[in-house]
Amino acid sequence: MQTKFNEYKKLVLNTSNEIPFTRIKNTILCTDAIKTNKKNILKYQNINQNNLDNSNSNKLKVVFHDKTFKEDYEYINSYNDLLKIIILEKNLSFIPKREKSFINSDKIIFDSDFENGNLRMVIELEELNEYDLLIRPEYGGMKTYQWFFFSVIINKPLNNGIYDNENVLKFNLINMEKDKSQFNSQCPVVMYDCSINKWSRNTFNVFCYNNGIKNEKLKNEYQSYFTLTFSFKYQYNTKYYFAYCYPYTYTQLRLYLNTLNSDIYKNYIKFGSIGFSCNDNNIPYIIITNFLSESNEISKRKCILLTSRIHPGETSSSYVIQGVINFLINPNNSISKSLRNKFIFKIVPMINVDGVIFGNYRYNLKGRDLNRMWVDPDNKFSKCVLNIKKLIRKTLKNRDIYFYCDFHGHSSKSNFFLYGCQKENVQNYEKVFMRHYQRINNNFDINNCINKINQSKIKTGRAILKNEFGIDLSYCLETSMTSYTSPIISKKYFPFSIERYKKIGNDFCLSLNNIIDESKIYSYLNENDII
Repeated sequence: MQTKFNEYKKLVLNTSNEIPFTRIKNTILCTDAIKTNKKNILKYQNINQNNLDNSNSNKLKVVFHDKTFKEDYEYINSYNDLLKIIILEKNLSFIPKREKSFINSDKIIFDSDFENGNLRMVIELEELNEYDLLIRPEYGGMKTYQWFFFSVIINKPLNNGIYDNENVLKFNLINMEKDKSQFNSQCPVVMYDCSINKWSRNTFNVFCYNNGIKNEKLKNEYQSYFTLTFSFKYQYNTKYYFAYCYPYTYTQLRLYLNTLNSDIYKNYIKFGSIGFSCNDNNIPYIIITNFLSESNEISKRKCILLTSRIHPGETSSSYVIQGVINFLINPNNSISKSLRNKFIFKIVPMINVDGVIFGNYRYNLKGRDLNRMWVDPDNKFSKCVLNIKKLIRKTLKNRDIYFYCDFHGHSSKSNFFLYGCQKENVQNYEKVFMRHYQRINNNFDINNCINKINQSKIKTGRAILKNEFGIDLSYCLETSMTSYTSPIISKKYFPFSIERYKKIGNDFCLSLNNIIDESKIYSYLNENDII
């Protein structure tokens, strides 16, 4: 496969040398930094939203780069009004134009005008070395706020802030929607330091709390937004990136797949495409098996189908499935060879490429949750799912599909776990794979596993592969986007690293090897009590 970013022909400006992403044009609507004298607002220790709303002396001047939204919003009286603009925006299916970089001042520069980036607005709290940040809603008309990914560079000394050390900045992401965040002192926000070219979790004073700002779209008991606040120490003229989880961009995937297009792996892997997304981006897929075998032997092999990133903000899943691919193409590992000789692996490593490119958290650019479109996908709103189902039907004409797994990230639980499907008349059939996984990797949480399809999940890929196509070993692998726990130290959380995510993929293959055919499953059921 040649790395030709044809699908970026309307978007590409240049490629970053720091993180594997492509800088893209026309991605987000944002404003210049806004100064305010609200020194004491939105502190996690003391929140008084009524006083904030009724204060007319603290008006915020907003300068929009895009004239479409300037109309009646030149002055804003409160944070509620500020958020109301975003809630009530119309026609978010188009891509707003950007006329210049997201430059706040000659001292500090914020930017998210790149692939997978998400930052809508920055408000400077005067003389505090502190900034309130707003996340952009998802393109496609869905007002969901969770994924963030942006950069900042400090060029000159800032004001003396509330910290003794002036080289400390504090960020408050004030329109987060999920209340069950795992960000805390044990699991800080991830940051990338361009001076050392490394991701770390060197943020501190990390809290997530209900900020009292009304979320008008919610009609249940959770009526307010949440603030994620954190601080970090900086050096001048150094760029830093911050994200909800380690980003994994479409460009990163293409570069990775390009490294596999070599003579080393040519007998194990072939490259293809399931078609194009709604925004005409190519969706790659790969086939892994032993292609040196006789054709009649290959024809007898069953298929294992793996998919990932149907939800674009669940980036941990990309590192896990990369760990799977790395294991399967290992030329020297005996288990890798055994799996290649036994199965044909068809892998779609990034389904929702549009959502990934534009920094969405859950939806595609048509405003659809693609993991609820498996029953009846169409060419207009869910083309990629439609094409995967075509791939499934085409595969089933020639061979059985033995196993399916869809890789996800989880925002509120630790460790990793599986959702499975019960096999008719065979109790605990689906649990055998889970037990092997638990034995191999002590971060696998068997207590969070679910072995049935709830009503809210009947339109998901896992459910459709089971109910429509009859695949009993149909799973969803959920990996925490923040932390894992220790089997030795109770109530202690450790932040996931990229390498640990990849090890989950490695151990996925080891577990798969233990159920390489149905006889091994039944043998395990006969010999073990796994309830």
